[in-house]
Amino acid sequence: MHMSQLTPLERDILQACSEDDVGLWEAVRHGQRNFPHASPDEIKQVVLSALRVLLTARLIDAGLPVARGTSYDIVSWNLPADQAIERIRQEWDELGGEPTIGDIVWFVSTTEGDRVLAEGKERNVLKESD
Repeated sequence: MHMSQLTPLERDILQACSEDDVGLWEAVRHGQRNFPHASPDEIKQVVLSALRVLLTARLIDAGLPVARGTSYDIVSWNLPADQAIERIRQEWDELGGEPTIGDIVWFVSTTEGDRVLAEGKERNVLKESD
């Protein structure tokens, strides 16, 4: 998997996950920025589709924050991508609206996700110097 195979939305979400833990609501914001005229239902579809690609390629992992003293870790759900997406979809449907801070799921980039980002940056640097 290379950066060039990712859509702009998938890239945005991966980049955000690499910088910090990303809640579902933040992925939704990226969806809205990439598709400013989409309806809430369309946003849900494009965001779930982007998350499915990133989870399937193991570029990000899905889980929930668990307190560790003064900080917290995202503890993985350890679910296959399809099951994770199904769980997110069901819980999102049950919300009956847009997810807000802390709702449903958080994402972190994996070692592989960070590697793909780093390679993408290197490739861009190389392109600029040609």
